[in-house]
Amino acid sequence: MPSDNSIAVVFEALLFGQCLLVMTQLLLHWKNKHWHKPLLVFFFGLLVTQLSSLMQVLEYPHPVSLLSIAGSYLAIAALWLYVRAVTDPEHPVPITQWGWHGIPVLLSILCVIPFALAPDGVQAELMLNGDVDTDQKYQIVVPWVISHLSWIVIAPVYLTLVFFRIKRYRFRLYELYSSVEHRELNWLSVLLVLLVVFWCFAAIDALSYIGKEMPVPRWVHGLLDALIIWVPALWGIQQKPSFDQTDIPPVVSASDEHDGNEHNGKASTVPEARYAHSAMTEDHRARIESKLRHLMETEQSYKDAALSLASLASQLSTSPHYLSQTLNTNLNETFFEYVNRLRAEEAAQLLLTTDMSVTDIAASSGFNARSAFYTAFKKRFECTPSVYRKQSASST
Repeated sequence: MPSDNSIAVVFEALLFGQCLLVMTQLLLHWKNKHWHKPLLVFFFGLLVTQLSSLMQVLEYPHPVSLLSIAGSYLAIAALWLYVRAVTDPEHPVPITQWGWHGIPVLLSILCVIPFALAPDGVQAELMLNGDVDTDQKYQIVVPWVISHLSWIVIAPVYLTLVFFRIKRYRFRLYELYSSVEHRELNWLSVLLVLLVVFWCFAAIDALSYIGKEMPVPRWVHGLLDALIIWVPALWGIQQKPSFDQTDIPPVVSASDEHDGNEHNGKASTVPEARYAHSAMTEDHRARIESKLRHLMETEQSYKDAALSLASLASQLSTSPHYLSQTLNTNLNETFFEYVNRLRAEEAAQLLLTTDMSVTDIAASSGFNARSAFYTAFKKRFECTPSVYRKQSASST
């Protein structure tokens, strides 16, 4: 029966190989898909941390095994750049500006130099026993400790940036699309949670510097490392920027005939403040609202599962900015909320007047996902479609 250490070696080696495999796949699309570049750097950072873990499990004392902090710096910064790339395809961060994010990586590498210059015996003693009897002990250990603590301080900044970027991105989705099931980047939210847990473990490890050790079991660390690698490996490679260029309203100036005060995805619960400087008049909004109601009653455009703000604005012969402002100001709804409310009301009529199954009714009403249908229906009628049908049948 293999020992626990041999199992750990095989496990860490598999994760290391997984990182290499994903990097190979990403390299094939380096030139054609700009959003793969930061993802490649992210996996390179994970590769460095896994190499460090593998060497520690093998109990092989080498300065490379202390580069885990540098790898963590690289991964967390690259994740931020990747999220920027997939949520804002219009303004990807140029590679020439990546250097600022590499400064902590470089400094963490420099912190390993004192250890690398130490005699082999001192390196082995520190790596295997965590302590060494030498006058140079603090000159060797303190820089690496500072690097570790610095990562604990800097990592939450990046994680916070990623959180709010995803939050603003999802609000913008509701402004532009009527169906967002395949655009919400839920896997990134899962990865963000995993990285928060990883940060907590790193903070717990840091308690050992003040003599308060709270060791986390090795298998927990291993499972977390595996999930952090597997989640982006499964979904990151096939992920594309979720905004179609044809669906993104152009940015215009305040002096243009269109409203140039679009909020760029930032949520606002007060339409009046959001459009305070808009040149759009109340009469203009009323005309668009009237045309919109007529179109929905006659053409039932909401049944199109792929309906977007841009396509609906084109049918109304108006700009997406003006249509969005009309929905937010006159109806107090986002585009997503407005269309899905109409779909839910259509579904309610079909539930009362036909014997169609709930699944068929959802598809007929314009929903392309069962979960989206149930969510919209419960929001509108405060019950599930099946309950609604039963209650209506019993009341008649």
